[in-house]
Parts: sequence; structure tokens; C-alpha cells
Amino acid sequence: MQCRRTTHEQAAPVLIAAATRFEPEVQNRSFTAIALGNMPNARSYELLSTMLRTDDAGEVRASAAAGLGYLGDARALPELRLALLEDHHWSTRISAAVALGMLRDQRAVDVLMDGLRGAFTRSAAEKEALQRACIGSLGELGATAAMPQLLPFAQARDFLTRQVLAEALGALMPSCNTPDTAAYRQAAEKCLQHLAQDAHTNVRDAAQIAWRRLADEAEKEGVE
Repeated sequence: MQCRRTTHEQAAPVLIAAATRFEPEVQNRSFTAIALGNMPNARSYELLSTMLRTDDAGEVRASAAAGLGYLGDARALPELRLALLEDHHWSTRISAAVALGMLRDQRAVDVLMDGLRGAFTRSAAEKEALQRACIGSLGELGATAAMPQLLPFAQARDFLTRQVLAEALGALMPSCNTPDTAAYRQAAEKCLQHLAQDAHTNVRDAAQIAWRRLADEAEKEGVE
């Protein structure tokens, strides 16, 4: 807890020592991983990558994946790809999907699409959570090309998945404003109209916020 009240420079030796010594408590290792991402130092990438590859606890690997996302270092893409597609713990896979969106690296789009397809092979509970993580990250990345694979999730049974889709469409649609992507935009607009009539208020609210975002973007373009 002390690291939260210190500068990055002051926290660095404490976090490095915590990451490199044997620490039996899973919770402490998880906290260290998150802190290495939130309070980065010169060794954060190295230490987080090692934790993601080698820690025995899925909870710690999930925290290491999250830390790499906070760090935003594109070098983490291969490690996060392996975590998403091959790690045996559900929380690590989901955390890796979220972290890939935080990297802001377009190379992550294909990885996330693989993760989205692979979600159908998981348990029912993980499938929906992993789908949401991948959809949200694809929205963060502005992955217009993923639109045809995302739109069918408007029919998802889980309202949270529909909500995340609406939020992702709000992020994706401004990037669909070219002749090559006009068809994507039209399909996305139709999908948002459908979601704006959803039975669940969270989904309707998300769709309406997405529409307002699009209106703001259009107004800015008009002013310019």
C-alpha cells in the first residue's frame, strides 16, 4: 500500500525487490504486478513478462497481463497473444484480451479476432466474459474490419455483451466514414438502432451514448 503514496522513482526499488524475491502470498504478487504497470520503471516490462510466463498462479498471471496493458508497451504483444490463446486459466485469458486493446497496436486486431473465435470453445461462463473483453478491445483499437464479426453479437443472450457491443460500435463508426467502409457504417447504424430498442436499459443507454458520440463527431467535421 505504501507505493500508492510515493513517486514512481521512489516506488521502483520497492517493486523490483518485491518482484524478484520469493513471495509466497498470491495477493502480494498480484499487487506487485498491477503496481509495476501503474507505476512503471525501467524494469517493468521485463518483470511483468516474466511473471506472465512463469508464475504458477492464474490470478498473478492475470494481474501481470493487466500490468502490461497499463504499461502500454507494444513489445508485450507476443506474450499477451500467448496468454489469450494458450494460457490454461480463464482469468489470465480475459485479462490478456483487455490488455491487448490497451496497447493501441493494430497488430493486436488479428490476435483478438482469434480470441473471439476461440471463445466459443470455452465454458459458457467464460465464453461470454471473453467475448466481451475481445469486443471491447476491438472497439478500442478502431478495428473497422472486424465489424462483420461483431454485429451478430447484437443477438447475444447476455445483456452485458450487447452493451459492450454498443459501446464498441460508438468507437468504431467514426472510422467507417470512407467510401470503402460506408457499408460497414450503414450496417453498424442499423445495429445501433436495434440496440437502442433493447429490452435492457443498460444496452439502450449505451446505444444512445454511441449515437451522441457520432453526432458530436459529425458536428466537428461540419465545423472544420
